[in-house]
Amino acid sequence: MTRRASALRLGPLVAVMFFTVSGGPFGLEGLVGSVGPGVALLLLVATPLVYSVPETLLIGELASMLPVEGGYYQWVKRAFGRFWGFWNGWLSWTYSLLDMAIYPVLFIQYLRFFAPGLSQLEAWLVALALIWGATWLNLRGTVVVGTASGWFVATVLLPFGVLAGVAIARWIGQPATAFPVTPFHAAGSSFLGALGTRAGTTPRRSAGKSSTRRPRIRGRSRARCPW
Repeated sequence: MTRRASALRLGPLVAVMFFTVSGGPFGLEGLVGSVGPGVALLLLVATPLVYSVPETLLIGELASMLPVEGGYYQWVKRAFGRFWGFWNGWLSWTYSLLDMAIYPVLFIQYLRFFAPGLSQLEAWLVALALIWGATWLNLRGTVVVGTASGWFVATVLLPFGVLAGVAIARWIGQPATAFPVTPFHAAGSSFLGALGTRAGTTPRRSAGKSSTRRPRIRGRSRARCPW
């Protein structure tokens, strides 16, 4: 049996899933300052266990029980009918469009830190280059996207790995320093107040497990307006 040229190997597949699900810890830099180091660590540890693991098990169960093209569009359609299946696919598509608009803006914010003199026109040109570059990669096909995602994963995680290594080395080199979870919550706020501040936004960095089976509607499974 010959392998299809469009098939992804394990490494590129993991890289694609990483960017589909999370994309890295970008956007969480203000977490410690807004809620305190203890609550921040609690959210980062508890969110995958309470939110992500159950969703992953749910998606794995449904994907193995109903291995059909369309993913959750097909699951919702089978459970609730074509009307709600259509709305699930439509809202997911709309959400993806709005969500993707966040990342060029976030990239420009990081870029302005290193290039504070960046003009509005230059920012627009960089954002357009980022959008069209990602579009070009997707048009090249699955294998190209998987290979590029592997390099992007290394680029994204390298700075955080270096900073984490330096922080651990400094902490070990200063044994008198207390475990960095104090104060547990930010000054001027209660534990529940600090927890509620980011409890709704932190899961977003661990969301998207079902997105790796994003609807790929073809043939008779094509989503059509049910009315």
